Amino acid sequence: MNQHRNTPAIRRESKAAVVQCQLPHDPGHLDAQVRTVDIDDLWVPREAALTYWILMLTGVNQTDETQLAGDLLAWQAFFAKDSARVLCVQSSERDPFRCCSSRFEVHDCPTLVMGYSPHMKSYLKIEPNLLRALRVQSGEVQRFLARIHALAENGRSLEDLQQLMAADAFWRGLKVVYKEIKGLISIKL
Repeated sequence: MNQHRNTPAIRRESKAAVVQCQLPHDPGHLDAQVRTVDIDDLWVPREAALTYWILMLTGVNQTDETQLAGDLLAWQAFFAKDSARVLCVQSSERDPFRCCSSRFEVHDCPTLVMGYSPHMKSYLKIEPNLLRALRVQSGEVQRFLARIHALAENGRSLEDLQQLMAADAFWRGLKVVYKEIKGLISIKL
């Protein structure tokens, strides 16, 4: 028995009328609605995490960026697991990249941004030269991420991180000289 005989057919004209009613009369309005991207929209899955990380990349297959993204994703998958959310946003992803680069004032890639909430109104920003310095030694990027994440797990605020990172003691275990990277980390509270 054919089940389609019992269901009324929707004519092509009717479908077009329904779609037309759902669209705004101003096509520019629809374009603006589609292009509106906010940081909150980027996180999938939406379950709460302890830290949120966004790696901004040029997306032109640069070896250092690819390795950095691999380090970040491996750290999240094997160590932080569900307690951290990670995004890699390439410049080719125009709307998300534009949203992130304007929000975090990113002028050079790769740049890593970390916050304690998906809104990321307050955040820690790590500039490209520090990320490259950490990449020199195998495992240093992951040690750095683990150290910051552990401080967050222990209830340290971004203000606390700012004070801790301003001391040589924080950097000694990472084989990075603080005086050389002093201006490569910023925190917006």
